[in-house]
Amino acid sequence: MPSPNIVQNVADVINSQSDIPDQITTDSQVFATRDPRSTAGYAEEKNKAELESYRQDTQERKKYAKLIFWMVALWLFGIFVIILMVGFKTIQFKQSNFNLDFTLSNEVTIALITTTTINVAAFFLAVTKYLFPNRGRGND
Repeated sequence: MPSPNIVQNVADVINSQSDIPDQITTDSQVFATRDPRSTAGYAEEKNKAELESYRQDTQERKKYAKLIFWMVALWLFGIFVIILMVGFKTIQFKQSNFNLDFTLSNEVTIALITTTTINVAAFFLAVTKYLFPNRGRGND
């Protein structure tokens, strides 16, 4: 068995190379001498901070849900206008002699409607999963 002096010398060398052991010792002393009432205060502060975090998350979720709703609504309105223009083919403005001819092939119209439907469904799914996450189920 090594002599206590050798072990102490090795410990001194390790301690002199890093201030981590001093920090660990200091943290341990602070924790050991902590008043249990102050520990309860820390737990209460932690609970308040978590509650405030949840409130902020909820506010942000509402904000972004509204933004995404309006983005999808405007997108759908634009697609609706394009479909109406394809259906009427020519739009005549009565106050002027200006005619707007608008045609798209059937393939382009079908692709437009299909991709719009997929995008709206994907946005709905993404927003729903963001607003209502599966907490505590282990299915993140």
